[in-house]
Amino acid sequence: MKKISAVLTGFAAACVLASGCAYAALSENDAADIALKHSGVAASDAVFTKKKLDSDDGIRQFEIEFRTNTAEYEYDVAADDGRILKFSYELIDKRPVQTPAPQSANPQPAKQGIISRDEAVQLILSRVPGAQRQHIVEFDLDTDDGIQKYEGEVIYQGREYDFEIDARTGEFLEWDAF
Repeated sequence: MKKISAVLTGFAAACVLASGCAYAALSENDAADIALKHSGVAASDAVFTKKKLDSDDGIRQFEIEFRTNTAEYEYDVAADDGRILKFSYELIDKRPVQTPAPQSANPQPAKQGIISRDEAVQLILSRVPGAQRQHIVEFDLDTDDGIQKYEGEVIYQGREYDFEIDARTGEFLEWDAF
């Protein structure tokens, strides 16, 4: 009996090392810990809503989702080595809904009290080390529910980053990396 369990234990270890079996090298909790560390969120502040082993394009990955009082996070973590394949977060907007002011016959975007385009660009580039202005392929100032936001997309080294920045505060409202 001891010989059989030793053989099975050896087989399980070989599967994990070869990454060819249905077993993950990481556990759901390992993947959750990787996501927490990357996000900078303390475990005591996170409420997990999803921890699931899945496969996408032949890559086994954990889908990890959690929320805090201020944001929702989504991660895809490679089950074999813990690489972060995709991550995003979205701030939970707790500000009261603002009623937009009536539009005049000649609407002009309100630009007082907001960060400049150059300041927004610097914030974006600080999130993608090595990227430069030309890697920002979309960049617009938009108003949504009375809140001005810089929205757009960065493409750098084969990754896509989508963003929304509160134009008043410079705070990232959304950040998705694919």
